[in-house]
Amino acid sequence: MAHRNGFCHYLTAAFAAAPETPDIGRAYQYIATDVVARFKSLDGFQVHRLADVDELRAESIRGAATVTGRARSPEHLDSDLHEHLQRVLNVSFDRVIRTTDTEHQNVWRVLWNSMLAKGDLYVDTYAGWYSTLDGAFHSGAGVRIGNDGSCTAASSGVPVEWTRASCYFFRLSRFRERLLAFHRARPDFITPSSRRPELLSSLSRELPDIPVALAIEEKRGNSGRSENSLSGGLRGLAGALAEMAEIVGARSDNFPNQPRILHVIGQDDLHRHAVYWPAVLMSTEIEISYRLFAHGSALGKSTTVSGATAKPHATDPFELVRKYGRDRIRYFLLREAPFGSEWEYSHQGVISLTENDLAQNLSTAAYNVLSLLSKHCHGKVPCPSSPCERDMDLVRSADALLPQCREYIDAQQFHLMLKEIWSVIEDVGRYISAEKPWGLRTTDPNRMNTIVYTALDVLRTVGVLIQPIVPETATRLLDQLAVPCRSFNGLDHRIEPGTALPEPQRVFPRYRRRPSKESPIAVGATPP
Repeated sequence: MAHRNGFCHYLTAAFAAAPETPDIGRAYQYIATDVVARFKSLDGFQVHRLADVDELRAESIRGAATVTGRARSPEHLDSDLHEHLQRVLNVSFDRVIRTTDTEHQNVWRVLWNSMLAKGDLYVDTYAGWYSTLDGAFHSGAGVRIGNDGSCTAASSGVPVEWTRASCYFFRLSRFRERLLAFHRARPDFITPSSRRPELLSSLSRELPDIPVALAIEEKRGNSGRSENSLSGGLRGLAGALAEMAEIVGARSDNFPNQPRILHVIGQDDLHRHAVYWPAVLMSTEIEISYRLFAHGSALGKSTTVSGATAKPHATDPFELVRKYGRDRIRYFLLREAPFGSEWEYSHQGVISLTENDLAQNLSTAAYNVLSLLSKHCHGKVPCPSSPCERDMDLVRSADALLPQCREYIDAQQFHLMLKEIWSVIEDVGRYISAEKPWGLRTTDPNRMNTIVYTALDVLRTVGVLIQPIVPETATRLLDQLAVPCRSFNGLDHRIEPGTALPEPQRVFPRYRRRPSKESPIAVGATPP
């Protein structure tokens, strides 16, 4: 397939920090970036999706094992959970970048030495809260003090301690004016646009310098800093730069244009990625070539998702896949609400939406049309006669979907894309009900053939377009229709009359309640 316009798309989510256990917010990011990657690939672009894991130093990871009660490999503690979650969600990725990778460490060494040479790093005394476990500095507002006197980070629950030590600081204050000018010149840098006013407001005030690494004893060639003591945010930046280095290396004469880099993050990470990262790139004179999408959170209601009273943000994505299946979860998370918003969901909401859209509208419409073909057309795609205006209206609606979907994907408006596609699916159901082809077999078989053919071809278009969202369901539908070309450049090729189709099967099952105490999904296992 020729790559459209020579453009190369790179998609990443926020760094997953071991020993963080992935939650529904992480799954939300993974699914969204996967959908964009699949769509762009089907649309003829070169696409690379990178999965990133921030693996902390061995001592910290052993400490995490003590806290979590898990005895696992120090280097990859919990990082395999993030990779496994992506596979469970049917999320594809081209490469996993770890902060323990040589590429990451080399990039960070260059980055650090450059900032040091520019005078943008200096040593001073840090007095404040610090977590050895995740290498993060915490403000007083971000620390929770328990009844037993224990101190933990409010955001992650890891232990923190009051620390007074020499520390490297980054001169963030030096870059306020440049950051403000950058964001005013790049209104498209952050989406949704509703995130920009708060960020611009924060840049109108003085920015404090930020602690980035404890200045513990010098290690060989590291100019006084320890890789293990770096703050999590800057470890993530080093990983992103390792990605950028790979992007530059991947460019060739066939793909000469600047890669389009989309970095998907949660809204709580916006300040780090929209202020800290650009400032460091300005310091090191590296082009700011990425774009941010800061999504809200999908919060499960504690009384409905698991039947327990767990905190909403702690919803286990593995449990959701066990309970509902991955296509159902993929569809629900991207259809229920705008991707940039924060919203709550419930068991009833998941079931109501997916049963209506997937099990009823899509699966029933496809099954009814395929059953008509099986019963009245000898199991082969009929040859249509001259279509009437009603047939052409339906075909035109389907043909208009691809350009609409391209616009929605570029804006990460997944809910609107799915709304348009499902509007056409509903039109197929109404079209069959209104035309009643089953009553035309003896009175007007040519008209019956045209109706069945038109509905089949529209379902073909739908099947191709829903591949990024519900890949397994789309595959079942396209298999039922015996579609040979499943990329977007094949949408103009109508379904071939005379093609023999298999016996009709429902492409999406009705929901059935699964046992509440079901064994967990093993690494490498395929969820139902």
